[in-house]
Amino acid sequence: MTNNLEALFCHVDDFWQIFEPKWQQLLMGNGLQQRQRSRCLCMSEIMTILISFHQNHYRNFKHFYQALEFRLKKEKRQSKRDTNCLK
Repeated sequence: MTNNLEALFCHVDDFWQIFEPKWQQLLMGNGLQQRQRSRCLCMSEIMTILISFHQNHYRNFKHFYQALEFRLKKEKRQSKRDTNCLK
């Protein structure tokens, strides 16, 4: 699961690095100063979450997030167990 998300994020981030400057050039302004607010998540992270949500065919975001959180916790416990076995 984590590897799939990491691979998806890498692809989305590579795309966004190329796309954003071109997109910013094409935006039509209305002559007013536009604020560029800082975000907690970068656009690549937001896009990765949305793509993953739609790929997994969830109907609402709450269930998607809960399932994702459960899987990540399970993988974390598994990796801790594996590292303890190696000691």
